[in-house]
Amino acid sequence: MARMSTSELPAFPVPASPAAPGSQRLMSLDALRGFDMFCIIGADSLVYALHRMAQAGGHAGTGFSLTGFLAGQLEHADWVGFHFYDLIFALFVFMAGISIVFSLGRTIRQQGRAAALKRVCRRSLLLFLLALFFSPLIDMIGSYRPITAPALVVVGAMMMRGVAQIDWDNYAESLPAFLVIAGIPLTFSIADGLALGFIAYPAIKLLAGQGRDVKWLMYVMAVVLAAYFIMIRTHAGVA
Repeated sequence: MARMSTSELPAFPVPASPAAPGSQRLMSLDALRGFDMFCIIGADSLVYALHRMAQAGGHAGTGFSLTGFLAGQLEHADWVGFHFYDLIFALFVFMAGISIVFSLGRTIRQQGRAAALKRVCRRSLLLFLLALFFSPLIDMIGSYRPITAPALVVVGAMMMRGVAQIDWDNYAESLPAFLVIAGIPLTFSIADGLALGFIAYPAIKLLAGQGRDVKWLMYVMAVVLAAYFIMIRTHAGVA
């Protein structure tokens, strides 16, 4: 019986090894998601504040105003046409659809089409049932502080676990952390408390002679946040 050479053997598809393929994220989608979340969370407030500053400084005039145009684009159109603001949530839905395509494609390759369909149906049904139960419940008790306050206490207690990992003997590390811990309740704002720590951390590191330990992006963020509080929040009368 004649032997077949390896080049004459039929080629069969070799399944990929299931050993931890690793997470492969699409950077462009993550960046677009971050931009969209920025627009959803607070881009309109920032643009409105800039527009008010321009009007207060007498730069509005009667001609074209860039801040006025941007402020108008961050409001919903009444009925006819659309503004940029009307595209923000549509963009979020678009990204969700893109993510589903990549996620389901991987599931189909690894587990098969039936498993992917079962996963989609199970999660959709679970989310629908949870929404039926929690939506009226949240509307009913969400604004009742005696109920929401204990939940925030529990969340705060869980967040305090990281305090044990702070090097309290190194003041360049502990002082910014303390400013965040104290700043959040004193300013009644999580964002303002975190911003206080982001501003103080590179400044204290620089004064302590440890400025090389801080990435350049932290310095940029500190300058931007400090300028925001000084130039925008003070003019808006919020700080």
